[in-house]
Amino acid sequence: MVGLTDKILESLAYQKLEHVAEALRSKIFEIENSWAAYQVHARALDQDGSSLYSQKTKAMLHNLRNRFQKPIALLAVTDEKYAAMRESEFNKTDGEPLSDGEVFHISGFDKFFSPVEFCQYIADNGDMCDYLLYVRASHPVPKLRNPDIVIEQPLLSNPKMRQLIKAHTLTINIDDPAWAVGDSRRINDTKLYLCEMRMASPVNAEEELELASNNFDNRRLRAKPAQGSYGCYGHVSGYFSDREFRYEVRRGLRKWGRYLVQPEHEASTVTNTIDGREYAFMDRIFCGMTKKGPEFFGGHRLFLPRDSLEARKGRLHIVDETIFSEIVPVTSGQF
Repeated sequence: MVGLTDKILESLAYQKLEHVAEALRSKIFEIENSWAAYQVHARALDQDGSSLYSQKTKAMLHNLRNRFQKPIALLAVTDEKYAAMRESEFNKTDGEPLSDGEVFHISGFDKFFSPVEFCQYIADNGDMCDYLLYVRASHPVPKLRNPDIVIEQPLLSNPKMRQLIKAHTLTINIDDPAWAVGDSRRINDTKLYLCEMRMASPVNAEEELELASNNFDNRRLRAKPAQGSYGCYGHVSGYFSDREFRYEVRRGLRKWGRYLVQPEHEASTVTNTIDGREYAFMDRIFCGMTKKGPEFFGGHRLFLPRDSLEARKGRLHIVDETIFSEIVPVTSGQF
């Protein structure tokens, strides 16, 4: 979400909950339903597990194990995703061993299955699964860059295996790969919830793009694929009056299918009073389901120098120049 400045926080501190919720709605640009980069988020805030985020996520996994009396395994459903996760999340190149102990230390999960390993485990275990599964069903990056690439789905293409995975998963993003982009049954990496939450408008053609622009008072827009994508892949930003923007959206519609359009959120900024350098920042908030219901799991504020390449492109994410600070609940009466 947009970084909440002190001025915004102070203005909301004593407002009714309904007013706060509506005000925050206009600041949120996306809600991720897949948890990833576990160690990156934890180490951005602490090295010893002392942050609220680290404590809450570890407690959540511990409580799930106790509740169901089962260990919890990560499951990559494609070979490409498995290889990418080994490298980006566990710092292992092809061929390097990755023990269950390392998986637990880095991620908090008990095991990490590739598609081949999971199939072999199920066969050796009499078609039974003794794990809870946290399924990482998102496409690997090459597929995000080029939706025309065909990625083999050895697990989810098999109805029997898909049913077994669904019976043990902690997540709901288990789609049938036969469901094409545009199929309303698709859950994995969908952004269609933004429409239901009055935060975006669906666009299937350029005529609808003009309507969306009018709905948002002709503000600068951000258009993004509605399904099958995450991150900033396929995103286009600009004004409806800009021919290049309309061309890129038409091109995206042919490539990705339905798009969603929402107002472009301008990044909040802060100036380092020591050297005068200006930073753009955003807030990443984590929530988790507990016995009491949804709970705030902490978060972090992500800063990038405004003159950095990524910030100038409107992409605030984790790169070498990123600086973090922890977001925690305030005590009553602090404002």
